[in-house]
Amino acid sequence: MRTDSDAIAEPSSVHQRITQPCSRGKRGSDHPTLCRFLPLILILLAGLVPRLLLLEFFHGLPIQIVDARSYDQLATSLAETGSYVDDRGNLTSLRPPLYPAVVSVLYRTSGMGNIVAVRVFQAVVSLITTAIVYWIGVEIYSRRVGITAAVICCFYPTLLGFNNLLLSEIIFTFFVSVVVLLATITIKRESLTTLVLLGVALGLGALTRSILWLFAPLIAAYLFVACGPGIPRRLRTALIPLAAFGLIVGPWIYRNTKLQETLTFIDVMGGRNVMMGNY
Repeated sequence: MRTDSDAIAEPSSVHQRITQPCSRGKRGSDHPTLCRFLPLILILLAGLVPRLLLLEFFHGLPIQIVDARSYDQLATSLAETGSYVDDRGNLTSLRPPLYPAVVSVLYRTSGMGNIVAVRVFQAVVSLITTAIVYWIGVEIYSRRVGITAAVICCFYPTLLGFNNLLLSEIIFTFFVSVVVLLATITIKRESLTTLVLLGVALGLGALTRSILWLFAPLIAAYLFVACGPGIPRRLRTALIPLAAFGLIVGPWIYRNTKLQETLTFIDVMGGRNVMMGNY
């Protein structure tokens, strides 16, 4: 018989009804994993709709943005010659290398200049980023916050538009999200694997957009303060990601410094990017 106490015990909010449907039913017949991730799955499936529509809208449109043309040229050079050179055939340090390298792989596998393949790839990456943002929300706050953050990330108009542009924003956003997630996990449950992956993600993100390399020492300092107890443990937590970061970006720094004959980190646009960021 249904009692008043049963009614009080039932979920009273939409969030509880969405995220806790498995709390009811016969034991052994539930699927807690599916029920836990069902809201995220529905968000990702719904996110396919605007991405497919925009893919059709952008189909056949030429590359018009100057930066996008530069990335296309660098990717084409990498795919055809294996060299990171500008349109005059000279070695260059003007732009970070990872995004042109990713596009060059797509060109090699799907055909030179296949912008559609790049757009599809970036749409998939943006959906993965949505899942990561959901995970961040769950780790820091709650599943309800994770769902809200995932919806915002999945349907944010600017991000939807960037999926179809030959620019590094989508890949960079992915790496920034991974860095935030791994840093959060490290603070809650530190592990050697997580620390190494954090440094790797920082390095790959910096090789996508150079602004991120400035955050490596800041994140190390934050981990030193936030993790503990004990100085040796704090030092290990701070230095392992820095070491992994250095291994990722070190070869490119050496290449640029040798090419430019002066200390050059990810690219030669560092000062200009800092100036623009301050504005």
